[in-house]
Amino acid sequence: MIILYSFAYFFFYTSFPVGGVNLLSLLVPSSGLATGEQSKFFSYYIPKPYLFVNKSLKSNLDILNIITDLNSLLPQLADFINQFNNVVNQSGINVITDITGNMSIDVPRDMPDSVAKNITNRIGIIDRLITTRGQEINELLQKGLNVENKLKMENPEYVSQLSEKIAEFRRLNALYRH
Repeated sequence: MIILYSFAYFFFYTSFPVGGVNLLSLLVPSSGLATGEQSKFFSYYIPKPYLFVNKSLKSNLDILNIITDLNSLLPQLADFINQFNNVVNQSGINVITDITGNMSIDVPRDMPDSVAKNITNRIGIIDRLITTRGQEINELLQKGLNVENKLKMENPEYVSQLSEKIAEFRRLNALYRH
């Protein structure tokens, strides 16, 4: 019992550095351990995973990062669309988009010019925010679909994690028609 305790004591206190100095190097300075070389007795073999495991894990991390980004961007897009619709409904203006995508705003005649200019600026800013967020989301969805295609090639039973996000994006785009 005393020998086991002594070995555990010796192993614990000589294996861990104290003040940046390994106690074993103080006890056995000529062993080569003091120069930074590792003894085969104290070295550990940590196996590296196969290459295909790394690709799969990287793809899973990529898709999780994309979903995390989408989880933050989709609510922002929904908020911008709600703001846009609220401003249009509350101010009584008409927003028209022509075939080329140019937006024009038709304000009521009885609206003062300063109010009309303020609303026009506000609608323009919200429209740019919606467009920017929509493009970011679209790029993330395209990137995610590419990653999921790779995952499906590796595992045919893979179930898409983006289908709900795509449906939400389509729903939000349908709400933004003007």
